[in-house]
Amino acid sequence: MDIDWRKNAACLGRDPELFFPIGTDDFSLGQVREAKDVCRGCQAIAACLAWAVTNGPVAGIWGGTAENERTIAGRGDMAVVGPTGGGSSTGRAESRDGWRREVDASKQTLRSGEVL
Repeated sequence: MDIDWRKNAACLGRDPELFFPIGTDDFSLGQVREAKDVCRGCQAIAACLAWAVTNGPVAGIWGGTAENERTIAGRGDMAVVGPTGGGSSTGRAESRDGWRREVDASKQTLRSGEVL
């Protein structure tokens, strides 16, 4: 799978530790929030998320989601899951079906070799 989208990722050059928090203490939860904030403004968020879903389970924050959020979205257990955490405050996916269509479209784009 082509991963050229990484060269345009907002996390490029950031401390990788930010995207791989360990634990559930206040410090780690703060890292999760900060990492997701970086993702929110990233032009590669959809491609990054598609990569993580396709290659999962992968640890860390990818495409604005944590591993447990990607697992939930993949199983379809949650009504609304988006790249911001609990719901999609970005308006990119307002339902589970919308979210799944977005992920599927991102996967297809990655398979075609296009860079998002």
